Amino acid sequence: MGRMKFLFVILLLGMIPIPGWGQEISLRGKVTDASSGEPIPFASIVIADLFKGTSSNLRGEFLIKLDSLPVRLIFSHISYHKQEMMVESPEYFEVRLTPGEIVLEELVIEDEERGEYAYDLLSRALSVAVQHSRDWEYGLAFYRQTSQNADDYSELYEIFYDTRFSSQGIADWAIQEGRYAMKTGYDAIDYVYNKNFTLLTRLVTMFQPQTDKFVMPVNENVRELFDVKIKGLTDIQERKVAVIEFEPKEEIFVPAMEGTLYIDINTYEILKLHGSIRNDNLELVALNNPTGR
Repeated sequence: MGRMKFLFVILLLGMIPIPGWGQEISLRGKVTDASSGEPIPFASIVIADLFKGTSSNLRGEFLIKLDSLPVRLIFSHISYHKQEMMVESPEYFEVRLTPGEIVLEELVIEDEERGEYAYDLLSRALSVAVQHSRDWEYGLAFYRQTSQNADDYSELYEIFYDTRFSSQGIADWAIQEGRYAMKTGYDAIDYVYNKNFTLLTRLVTMFQPQTDKFVMPVNENVRELFDVKIKGLTDIQERKVAVIEFEPKEEIFVPAMEGTLYIDINTYEILKLHGSIRNDNLELVALNNPTGR
């Protein structure tokens, strides 16, 4: 009996926070566009010299755990200039990123020519992507999946992992950290349906994979499948980059991606693909190989 009481006391003591003993600092903030004031989703926030960090959510908000202050943070996004900031206080703060410079005056594109130029860039990008499809790269990756009911986001997956990838997509990954959150209680709806995101990471590539179950914009048949246009040309980290908006044509009924592509106009490398899948009927997606490979 005495031992049980002693153990109970120890457990209670373990629940009492002792100032200065292993307490983390929760640093919260928001990343916004310096010109419009709009939130910037998926901005990268990294602790300088540690290569550890997080990214902003769909509202531009972020939370990062720190051992101590002050700390130097690096904020970046492919569409904005990188910014560094020394943070000395745990108070909530806002970071305003400056949009990348528009350089349309250096390469004049008439409105009626923008579509044709966009198709030409996509064709060249496909050639480059296929040519380097077996050039393996290694790096850190971040995956986020959200579920939405009306205007409210109800469920969230976030995963950080090491990965081996090429322009054909992700070949291997090792999960380092994962987060999950769910909000329920929407009147009669008390559950949320989610798709298999590990299947998506294998299936979605930088160019059209060998499937007719859904279509991507970097495709040899892009003219028949997508409407595309040049949104603008920007100067990003000494690269001249075309920002191409794309959406599937109205007669396309299979799941198809819509969104924005960033292509280097000199090397035709695809720097970023940001999009969502229209007609997200992903039960149509199946593995043809019975071994699952």
